[in-house]
Amino acid sequence: MTRSRVVLLHRSFRDLLSDPWQASLMTWLPVLLGIILWGVFARGLPTELPVAWVDMDNTATSRTLGRHLEASPAIALTQFADGRSAQLAMRQGEMFALVQIPAHFGEDLMAGRTPDLAVRYNTQFILVGKRLYSAALASLQGGLADVGSLATLASGVPAEYAEQALSPVKVELKSMFNPDLSYLPFLLPGIMLALFQLLVMATLVNAVGRGRRGLPLRIALLMLWWWLMGGIGLLVMYEGLALPMSGSLWVLWLAMIPLLGAIAGMMLLIALIVDDPVRATSIGGALFAPAFAYMGVSFPVNSMPWVAEIWRVLMPSTHYVPLLLQGGGNHNWSSLWPLFLMSLLLLPVARRYRGVSL
Repeated sequence: MTRSRVVLLHRSFRDLLSDPWQASLMTWLPVLLGIILWGVFARGLPTELPVAWVDMDNTATSRTLGRHLEASPAIALTQFADGRSAQLAMRQGEMFALVQIPAHFGEDLMAGRTPDLAVRYNTQFILVGKRLYSAALASLQGGLADVGSLATLASGVPAEYAEQALSPVKVELKSMFNPDLSYLPFLLPGIMLALFQLLVMATLVNAVGRGRRGLPLRIALLMLWWWLMGGIGLLVMYEGLALPMSGSLWVLWLAMIPLLGAIAGMMLLIALIVDDPVRATSIGGALFAPAFAYMGVSFPVNSMPWVAEIWRVLMPSTHYVPLLLQGGGNHNWSSLWPLFLMSLLLLPVARRYRGVSL
């Protein structure tokens, strides 16, 4: 490489970082936002969620159920004297769920009757509600199995047949790909990808806004920078945080090339048509800001309406996220073909700026 080219590269890179806002978007701000996001999901699973406990029976049977609920790490029981005060606490957001044991519950159960056991949980918080539903169901089933065993033995069934009488068929459920049911492995990569896409978009528009002179080289350096930053981010997530990895980091890193090409193609074409950095940023923000909701991580893609389907197709991140969530295990790059197609948008942009001086 000649001295003139080295000077040109140095000048272009210095020009990229000369704007304090652009320098922040490229350096310390992604690191800070990544640390904040990791801090939110670091525990993986919410624990000790407040649950109201109303025991109108106050027998050994009801206390057995209470002990099983308290044994769950997801549940922190709070005793209430009556159902009305417990329901008020739920409405005020102090409790996420309510378990109410009716009077004569143990007596009815031991007599072979089928008493009602009221469990209410707040589904406004979807993840919290799902977590409490699973934890409460497992705990109560375990407690009721213990109580049912005693009732079965009391009715004269021999001990060796008691378990079979209660559960004649054993169902084995296995959790795959995320056996700990942790939120970290499937939420953090998707949110980080959505953030990465927004940062790339913002820096591209800022680079265009600094003028056309030297723009092609600035864009090339910017894409190389984000490719390296993306590789570091993957290394931190899958090696540093030990997220599940079923494939290769090299696959994920190489797949970032068409991802960056698609983002650059779309945003540079928008910036070229609009010719106003502020409006281009607004359009890019409106297009990419809801990216996480359209990835199919928190809501299944096949249940989305056709308008949402069209919107998600326009987002480069949605075509990269299947490979990301599989930890690079899917070496079939067929899901990436829309990214290569979007990257072709760089051709009219390159033609428009072909005569621009470096």
